[in-house]
Amino acid sequence: MIRTIALREIVEHLKSVRVSAIILLVIAIVPLAIVVNHRAYQQRLDNFSRLSTGRRGGYSMGMGGTGGEYPAYRRPSELSVLVTGADPYLPAYWSFTASGLQDGPPAATPRGVAELAGEIDLLFVVRVVIGLLAFLLAFDVVAGERESGTLKAVLAHSVPRAQLLLGKIAGGSATLLMAVLLAFVLAMLTLQIVHVSLFTGRATVVVALFLAASALYVIAFFAIGVLASCLTGSSRTALVSLLVVWVVFVLVIPRLATVAAQAIRPVDSDQVLGIRLREAAKPFEDEQAKKLEELWMRMSGQPRGMINPSLVSVPVRLDYQNQSTQLIEDINRRHRDAINGILRNQERAVESQQALARSLSRLSPAAALGLAAADLAGTGDGIRREWLRQLHTKQLLLESQLFDLHFGMTIRSGGSTSMMQGNVPGGRTPPPDSTLSRFTFQTPALASVAVNTAPDFAVLLAYVGLPMLLAFFAFLRYDVR
Repeated sequence: MIRTIALREIVEHLKSVRVSAIILLVIAIVPLAIVVNHRAYQQRLDNFSRLSTGRRGGYSMGMGGTGGEYPAYRRPSELSVLVTGADPYLPAYWSFTASGLQDGPPAATPRGVAELAGEIDLLFVVRVVIGLLAFLLAFDVVAGERESGTLKAVLAHSVPRAQLLLGKIAGGSATLLMAVLLAFVLAMLTLQIVHVSLFTGRATVVVALFLAASALYVIAFFAIGVLASCLTGSSRTALVSLLVVWVVFVLVIPRLATVAAQAIRPVDSDQVLGIRLREAAKPFEDEQAKKLEELWMRMSGQPRGMINPSLVSVPVRLDYQNQSTQLIEDINRRHRDAINGILRNQERAVESQQALARSLSRLSPAAALGLAAADLAGTGDGIRREWLRQLHTKQLLLESQLFDLHFGMTIRSGGSTSMMQGNVPGGRTPPPDSTLSRFTFQTPALASVAVNTAPDFAVLLAYVGLPMLLAFFAFLRYDVR
């Protein structure tokens, strides 16, 4: 009985104009989106190749001995052709410096007005286009048949209500899964045409998980649509209600969650953070200048405003270098600790704000699908957090291997200035560039990614199960007259 009802529903859906229109839209959008996104990915990849080939991660020492940098380049995610996510907007590289970890420019140049509409990719097709189709198939599943009298006639033949509704849900879900599968097949075929294959190891598993999340998403939307159809007396009311729900789930909640998180847990802007960092550095700079001047005057015997190392004996200069570098090392460490403390607090505040935004956005199944897909593709917030975790570990290692072994100082006395730089006396000799281990990002294991996406899959499952259960209870009491 259930199978017969499901097959009848599938045939009726496939004959409908609404399904034909959405399928044509999918056929038109998916190949075009894949080609455009592949071209954008290729541009980011070319930029990565130019950067990493031009500077192979070597440390370059700048003036003063501590102004150099040791870059770590980020390779764009190949799966961004399917789920663009944040991949174009993450830094193209980070720089390890004596003053801390520095962000590079975004991997892609902002395109202005085009970004306001969001990226059009496979995720967009599933979340927006096929999600809308789910509501268009579900709004008259019960209310429409009641208005036409079909529902009363069917139930008059002693067809159990539970089996009837289950058959309708199965038929509608199967139709939607065909649409999702079509979108994925078109995407894979288009990638083959542009000579990109995702049927290798990890990528295959990721695509399969993305497909599973998409399937849960469209079934969840269909279950919500069936519930609305069971709770309303007319198909028109059900359709209007579902369109409002679609706007809230797809457009409002994902954006409102970010706004709410920013209001509840505000974070300093980049401009304010820059001011705080400069204010934190000023006392250490003044302290260093004052103590170096006093030390120079005491040891050299030269008056204030006179700095002439050539008039000082070699033993005195060496003794001054020993004492001054110890002084600078102490001030620099306290300076770096203060700066790192501000940056860590900022990062914790940002992470707290983003965690709240993720939690609030999971009120929407559309947002849950987006979060899961982006994390699976390596284009979401999870990959950014993992990069920062590994980068901070490397920064600490370089501080002990390199940055703490160099000194650079400027002696100011009156209107005179003199600069000295070199290695910390009595310390270890800084290793040459060739012995510095180049930073290599370790891609998170799939098991770790699966754990991160588990809450999103749980939300999708809840949106499948709960509306379906409520729909059954509503349909058992539904007045077909």
